[in-house]
Amino acid sequence: MAAAAALKPESCPDALHPWQGRAGAPWFSVRRARSGTDAMRARRGDARLMGCHGRARLAIAAGIALAALVAAAPAQATFTGSNGRIAFTWSRGGVSDTGPAPHLVGIVSVRPDGGGRRLIVSRGTEPRYSPAGRRIAFMRKQRLWVARADGKHARPLTPRGWLVGQHQWSRAGTSLAFIRVSRTSPSHALYTVRVDGGTPRRLVKAPTSLSLREGAWSRDGKAIVYTQFRNSGRPLVRVIRSGAITTIVSLGSMPTWSEQGLLAYEAPSRGAMLNRVCIRRPRPGVTERCFGFIDAATTNPVWSPSASHLLFNYTSQVGGGEQTWLVRVDGTVLSRAPGATAPPPVFSPDGTLLALSVMSFRGDPRLGYTYLYVRRPDGSDTRLLVRGGQATAPDWQPRR
Repeated sequence: MAAAAALKPESCPDALHPWQGRAGAPWFSVRRARSGTDAMRARRGDARLMGCHGRARLAIAAGIALAALVAAAPAQATFTGSNGRIAFTWSRGGVSDTGPAPHLVGIVSVRPDGGGRRLIVSRGTEPRYSPAGRRIAFMRKQRLWVARADGKHARPLTPRGWLVGQHQWSRAGTSLAFIRVSRTSPSHALYTVRVDGGTPRRLVKAPTSLSLREGAWSRDGKAIVYTQFRNSGRPLVRVIRSGAITTIVSLGSMPTWSEQGLLAYEAPSRGAMLNRVCIRRPRPGVTERCFGFIDAATTNPVWSPSASHLLFNYTSQVGGGEQTWLVRVDGTVLSRAPGATAPPPVFSPDGTLLALSVMSFRGDPRLGYTYLYVRRPDGSDTRLLVRGGQATAPDWQPRR
């Protein structure tokens, strides 16, 4: 990380929301850890990076184009509980520009120590564990399916011929939200379907693309947050509740709802071709709080299962490299780890570990392989679980 003096805020708000402490106190402050890991601790009264006052919103920097970030595969949802197995999409073979594509095997699960690997869904992709961990949703032949967590008793939830994309569990575990993609036009639609049977119900039909991430459902299960792209390609953050659609952010993407009802998302900073990670209440017109720098990027927000922490990528624009930061919602920076990941990592249900897929190149000719790792948010205790192929889209099973 660059020296503290190099991290320049553009501006700071003059009042704080209740979840961010007393009004007038600096929201975001950072100091180096005195010992231990390459982590940072932050407390009010230490080296304060954003202690100014004013009515302007905090601005940030993000070194990756907004559209490219939205197109990246979303992180998976993690619900609270004890740590169960990790499921992922497994394909054999490496990736190259000229060679054959990797061979899809299906969904494989493994223990967090790397043992007990087993195939649970042949030819399946994009696993999502239910909040109680007893069911798993997945894609197979462009249809949405649900099965027991061990892959048995699988059945489709969507009709043949539908092209289904991103899907997310409701917090009660009774329904799934998913995106249906038109085969003949750019239009997308947002649906929900009950996992115990029934006909999918359309909530939104849009002439352009829609996108869902983890934390798409509100706490009460009555609202869903999503990204909608305008014809210009500029994204909106929107919420649908009881049939009414509300635009929350007029230029933003990758929204994710925390268990405590806060929205985190990406938005470009004013006057810069950069993104920032922001937090706000899901109501139009409220002030957002952003992790922002003039010379660094913050992207890919992911809530911890308890919603007490937020994880995001930090990318320096002045040669400081990439890091993964863990912060509290009051702005306290708890740790940073070398490197950044896209798609973002997945929290363990107890919030102490991350599962992440990392691309590595080896051999001659050079082939790309996606390895599956587990580590702590501060980068320590890294363990390699799976190698030798493509281990993508991990999700962590909660046990209750």
